[in-house]
Amino acid sequence: MGSKGSKVASADKVTSAETVGGAAGTEAAVRKANARKRSFATMLVIGAIVLVTFIAGQQAVRPQVAGESISQTFIQGEPCETVAIALSAPVGSDAAKTADLLFKVLKQTGSVNAATYNPAASTLEVGFCEEQTSENDIRQALAPTGLLAD
Repeated sequence: MGSKGSKVASADKVTSAETVGGAAGTEAAVRKANARKRSFATMLVIGAIVLVTFIAGQQAVRPQVAGESISQTFIQGEPCETVAIALSAPVGSDAAKTADLLFKVLKQTGSVNAATYNPAASTLEVGFCEEQTSENDIRQALAPTGLLAD
């Protein structure tokens, strides 16, 4: 009877160990699933933040139309100096295309804060800091466009 009793006790121990192991396995599976859900949620939040930042950045660099003027900001901050440059755009030219060309050239200089093209007045106001560039440098950059007035 002693051996029979020890077999039963031994069987009880195995069953208990399996139950504990099974519960631990289930807990581990639940923790793993929750971790995956948290990771997925975190990735969604990060993706949303990146998307919003990208869209906001795109809006900031697009030309803005206000009245008869078209403006674009290239570098955040206040310019140290603003100059008005006379232009001679062809009669009947598309103001938006002319502004795009001017802004493309100015953006390539890397040192212009902002610019405003006024097709009615045939002027381009350019904001910059003289520590980084000069009016002469800006005029030289714009010369190949053929839009500078004599």
